Amino acid sequence: MNLLDPRTFPIGQIENLVHALPPPGVEIQVADLPGAEAAVDWLSAHGRPAHLVPATETPHPTRLWKPSPGLAEIVPHLTPGHAIDLGCGTGRDAVFLALSGWKVTALDRLSDALDRARSLADLHRVELDGVVGDAERDPLPAGPFDLITVSRYLLPLHRLADLLRPGGSLIVETFTDRERERTGKPKDPGLVLPHANPPVLPEGLGVVEYSVRTLEGRELACLWARRSPS
Repeated sequence: MNLLDPRTFPIGQIENLVHALPPPGVEIQVADLPGAEAAVDWLSAHGRPAHLVPATETPHPTRLWKPSPGLAEIVPHLTPGHAIDLGCGTGRDAVFLALSGWKVTALDRLSDALDRARSLADLHRVELDGVVGDAERDPLPAGPFDLITVSRYLLPLHRLADLLRPGGSLIVETFTDRERERTGKPKDPGLVLPHANPPVLPEGLGVVEYSVRTLEGRELACLWARRSPS
């Protein structure tokens, strides 16, 4: 249920928390409390279907968004530690990790993206260590990390392997080569994963799981790899 509750979601800040909403086209129910009618009007005016529903006595949770599907499936199998989300964007994956008990470093080259990631973290009362940096050109935080996550993006895997603690995991979820052939995106062939088999991994890094799925009409591959314990 995509229920926006004014008791847990600051209705007055909805314009600045669009990244905390479900994807466009998903209907949002708004609990009929003070400010709710204005929220419905704003959502409708911005192409997001919404309507009022009776409020319950118990406030509804605030998380109306979803993290990357592969990350959501894999994280419950991991022991929380220190994670880094490279190219974190508006912070959904980073905040999901923080909500799951991880200490999280969130890196993005855009300071306004990090501002939105921090606002999402504040909404859910978790902390992120935000770092402005270009993952392709700038030195990466030294680590070591127990988990590295990369979504809709890809860096040379040997660079990522060097940042992992022994036994640490790498989760990469991005478009496949077949998706690039179909749409021409992304333009850089180095930013995709193969649709048929896992990529060749650097020494010391082994595949735990590799899957391909279609999400919102686009084909994505998800790589879960682990660094050897020693």
